[in-house]
Amino acid sequence: MWRGFRTAHPGTRAGRYLLIWKKSSAFWPDSSLSGTGPYSGHRRRANRQEFSKMTLAIIGTGNMAQGLATVFSTTGNAVVFGSRQPSDTAVSIADAVAQADIVFLAVPYDAAADVVKAADGFVGKIVVDLTNPMKADFSGLAIGFSTSAAEEIARLAPQAKVVKGFNTLFASVLQNRGQVAGTPATVLLAGDDTDAVAQVAALVNAAGLKAIVAGPLAAARNLEAVAALNIGLGYGQGKGTDIAPTWVGI
Repeated sequence: MWRGFRTAHPGTRAGRYLLIWKKSSAFWPDSSLSGTGPYSGHRRRANRQEFSKMTLAIIGTGNMAQGLATVFSTTGNAVVFGSRQPSDTAVSIADAVAQADIVFLAVPYDAAADVVKAADGFVGKIVVDLTNPMKADFSGLAIGFSTSAAEEIARLAPQAKVVKGFNTLFASVLQNRGQVAGTPATVLLAGDDTDAVAQVAALVNAAGLKAIVAGPLAAARNLEAVAALNIGLGYGQGKGTDIAPTWVGI
C-alpha cells in the first residue's frame, strides 16, 4: 500500500518526484543519489570513493543507537557506544568521540547541547545528527522554518562537520537492518561539507541502504518536517513503524 503526495522540485516540472511511504511493494528505485542539480557531485564522490573501514561512535544507547549498530554490523566497521553514564557496553562520550572517524548523535534533541559540551565541541569530527526537535506531545516540531535541530547543533559545534541523516527512519526499521517490507530504506542526508556528506553517503550505501542528498544543512529543516510527518503517520494515524519515506525518480 502506497501513501504519499506529489511535490514540486526547484527547476523541474511540478510533481516530477513522488514522496512515498513504503509499506508493501516490490518496487524500489535503483539510483543512490540525485544525478542532477547543484548537489549532483555528492553522487559522483560517493560512488567513486573507496570505502575504508572506520570506527563509528554512536552517542546514546537507546533504540535508535541499537538500530544503527545493527545496520553497521554488516560493514565491518568498529562500533563504540558513548554515554553520559559509562557501563560495560558504553564508554564516556569523550572517549567514544576520541576514537571515532564518524560520530552519530542518537539522543533526544533536548540532550544535544549537553552532549556537544561533553564532546568538547566535536572538533574536526563528522557528526551525523539523528535528532528531531519534536514537541513534548509529538504533535509537531518545536522549531522549524528559519532553523533546524541540525543547524542549532552546528552552531554549538562550529568546528564539527554536521550532517543530517537517519532522522526520517524509525528505530524498528534500523533494527531490521534498514529493511522496509524487504527492501532497503532511504537515508536522506543534508550538510554543508560536501566531503563529509559523501563519506556518510558511502557508509550508508555500503550498509545496503540508499542515500539521497537533499542539499546543504539548511535542508535539514525539510528533513525534520518529513520525519514529523512520518511520526504522525506511524503513531497518530496508526500506520505502524514498518514504514519509511523515499522519492521515486531519484
